[in-house]
Amino acid sequence: MTGTKKNTMSYKTYFWLVLGIIAGGLLLTGLFDYIVDPLQFYRQAAFYPPSFSAEQRFQNPGLARNYEYDTITIGSSLIENTRPDMVDRILGGKTVKLAMSAASAYEERRMIELAIQRKPVKLIIWDLDFASLKGKPDRVLTYAGYFPYHLYDEDFSNDYKYLLSTSTARDSLLACYRLVRGIAPPFGDLNNLNTWDGTYVFSSEVMQAAWNIELDVQARGIKQYSNYDPSLAAMKASFDANVLPPVKNNPDVKFVIYYPPYSILRYRALYMEDPQLFYDELAIKSYIFQQLKAFPNAVLYDFQNDAGLTHNMNEYKDFTHHSLRYNELIIQAIADRDERYIVTEANLEPGIASLKEQVENLDEKALFE
Repeated sequence: MTGTKKNTMSYKTYFWLVLGIIAGGLLLTGLFDYIVDPLQFYRQAAFYPPSFSAEQRFQNPGLARNYEYDTITIGSSLIENTRPDMVDRILGGKTVKLAMSAASAYEERRMIELAIQRKPVKLIIWDLDFASLKGKPDRVLTYAGYFPYHLYDEDFSNDYKYLLSTSTARDSLLACYRLVRGIAPPFGDLNNLNTWDGTYVFSSEVMQAAWNIELDVQARGIKQYSNYDPSLAAMKASFDANVLPPVKNNPDVKFVIYYPPYSILRYRALYMEDPQLFYDELAIKSYIFQQLKAFPNAVLYDFQNDAGLTHNMNEYKDFTHHSLRYNELIIQAIADRDERYIVTEANLEPGIASLKEQVENLDEKALFE
């Protein structure tokens, strides 16, 4: 009996010892990650060179919280090459880029709301990629893991998801290792973070090859543009839930929302797969204008009707993504309030009709001559 009691006591002691070691380890890990703070979620990096993460959905909340800015550029990969210094040079102000590759409108709204809550934002330049409106209104991208909701709120009780994450601990150790070894961070400075214009070739030859592949894909009946619900109803629902509220709720913030200049082949491919997909994207343009026109703090630009842009195959790397020259052209047009691109009651329907005619009657071969 005595031996059994001693063994029981030793088991209890062992249990509490192990529990204490685990708790101590977690506490030290959380403290270490809080001090290093590799995503700069609590503060800007002070004792080591900032090592920005290419995981935009994880990195951007820290930028929104702790960097100084009064201007935001946001949207999908189509605005990633719009460097903050470009915007500052043309428009003035202090810009932070909060773009997210393949962003949904819901993700963009969450990012905008956080930024407005943290800083005195004056101007938001929003690349409204129609792909962002498709699917459910609360759709998030999950192929890179999971969406870090805990980084977008002010609830301290869920910060453990950041402080005790194995990826955070890894990034903290890497930051310290680079500091000791004098190794430069891998993704460069903040101005060039997640830019890719120097990585790809923009040319008619590249586009010709891409179009040949597209024709083969279309011939085999493979659907490429319906991964998420692409219907007009779905796009309206997402716009109402994600784009309209920030505009409506922040009358002192100027919103410049623009449709990016997709190559005309993007719309032609959409039309060939299913004409209704194309017509729904035309219809959403009218809907968006009608909703936004009541708000004096919102201006809508459309760069998709200008054949001088969208038919120039030398300015694209694929059907959607354009060259750096177009990024600068867009910002300059905004600075100049270029009437060719501002959507108004008078030019809305003619612009839609022009794009419809261009796509329905496109001579693809002529693009490459």
